[in-house]
Amino acid sequence: METTSVKCFEIRNSTYEIEGGQELIFKIPKNINLINQKDTYLKFNLRLGGKDEPATETFAQVKPSAQIKYCLDRNIGSEALIKNITIMTLDESKTLEQITNYNRLAKIVSTYSDNSTHKNIKNLYEGRGDLVCLGTKNQLWELKNLSGAGDATQSGNALTYKTIEVCLPLRHSGILGGQDLYPNMLTGLCVKIQLEDDAFKVLQAQGQVLLKDVAPQNADNSHINRVGGYTDTAGYAIEKVGGGTCDNNSATFRIKQAGGATTQIAPALNTLGSGVLTGTDPTAGNNLGTACLPFTVGSLVNITYNNGIDRTVNRAINNITYAGGHAQFTLNATIDFSATGTGGAANTETNVVMYIVEPAIKPNLTLSNVELIVGAVVPTDKMRNNYMSAVNSKGGYSYNYYSTQNYPVNNSKNSTVISNLINCKLSKAKSILSSFEDIETTRTAVDDCLASPITPSLNPKNYHYIIDNLKVPSRDVKVNNLARTNAQQGSWNAVHIKELSDAMMQCGYKIHNLDKLKNNFVISRGLSRYNHVYNFQQQKGETRLNLNLSGNTYAQLNHNFVAHWRTLIINPSEMVVMI
Repeated sequence: METTSVKCFEIRNSTYEIEGGQELIFKIPKNINLINQKDTYLKFNLRLGGKDEPATETFAQVKPSAQIKYCLDRNIGSEALIKNITIMTLDESKTLEQITNYNRLAKIVSTYSDNSTHKNIKNLYEGRGDLVCLGTKNQLWELKNLSGAGDATQSGNALTYKTIEVCLPLRHSGILGGQDLYPNMLTGLCVKIQLEDDAFKVLQAQGQVLLKDVAPQNADNSHINRVGGYTDTAGYAIEKVGGGTCDNNSATFRIKQAGGATTQIAPALNTLGSGVLTGTDPTAGNNLGTACLPFTVGSLVNITYNNGIDRTVNRAINNITYAGGHAQFTLNATIDFSATGTGGAANTETNVVMYIVEPAIKPNLTLSNVELIVGAVVPTDKMRNNYMSAVNSKGGYSYNYYSTQNYPVNNSKNSTVISNLINCKLSKAKSILSSFEDIETTRTAVDDCLASPITPSLNPKNYHYIIDNLKVPSRDVKVNNLARTNAQQGSWNAVHIKELSDAMMQCGYKIHNLDKLKNNFVISRGLSRYNHVYNFQQQKGETRLNLNLSGNTYAQLNHNFVAHWRTLIINPSEMVVMI
């Protein structure tokens, strides 16, 4: 058999932004006879910023609201761009597969099944990011010493955004990510991909440290999946240059270090009753420390201090330098540290905290040169005759493929007893994966918006499924141990892990990672082992997920992904998808 790769261009052949959830459409003609899914992938150029927004080349172009070090999702990279995917026959008369909330499904699978090899491949080809910034660049940005007609006081490194090339397999699609050659000569394909319209489900803010590794934040699950530097409870402790109380009406400061050490960030406490980040440089004597900081020239920061009255000011950073073992920075305006905030005697409070102002407007992402690279196989005459003979046979030609269908259910806030109906009528189901999406709280880039973490706001105690009016498993699965913090021991539950492992295995995924059980909480149930399937159509009772919680302070959308087999049957008179 002859194999090759064929480019299928997006039908408008344009440039696309994720704002508004734009749709990509590809037509795969029948003359691409057989599709080899292993060589099929989405290819495009990706850049942070709108399509009409120029790259930052001078200080005059620096936009303070955009001066945040973003990375693509730390688990799935550019897969987070795909919200929904629909695959139809070329004439759009028959829907073969439709996966809604594709990126959330990908997040679940990646959290538990990715090993180091998977992560490295996603780093190379799919733009996967790292929440901890440890250098002068990542996939989306680089620090650049700018010049030009900006503020005369601006100097040092600012962010400029790069264009990267992404090669993204559609691995969760049964048609374009399966194992068996797809007979495209019989149907042709129309592929529609709706882009995620929420940038904070695609991008994550980078920082110098994960708060799960810093006391006292590691004793509070509210900080799960977060980096430091973005709130007053996890900001940077600052002081005047040379040390000591911040001078009144000053604009130049330095970041404190714990015990005078010149090592990487260490924790300290301030009088605001929370932990702050101190220290700057992993390697004393060079500028790597300033490159590791989550802020840069042009970043907007708040300065909070407490002398009986908390005050916050909004300033832009004009320059950052490394001197005397400290990161030293100058703001674009002075700060009044007086006791009244209106001038006069200088404030004597030494616990002053600086943290980044998150942008009020969500960033945009631009896709260009969008192509679907299709792995094509040219069949031999014998293979072609075999396919046509099967089509003309009594039972017709049948093609089995794996897919996933989502059954979302809304949950109200403050409900501690949840019973959700999963209205599934699939005949060849394998397993159920259930997760929860916060649809009430304003989420930002500091949050892992595709994950479903266990926090005081969503704190489950136990769960079970009702399948055909039977309780499975026969006893409640307790998960209260998962609410233990990173400062505690024993934050796992053996029965929950077994349920998760069985369900993932029956989906065809191997478990490689069990250290994120509370970072992305998933309830699951395997429905059939080996080559067997479960038929929901033969049920006489209901299918429900029952969940008891000790805390629930926001409304959620409960996603229930049911993995199943489908069969495409083609004969001379009709085409049918058996689900």
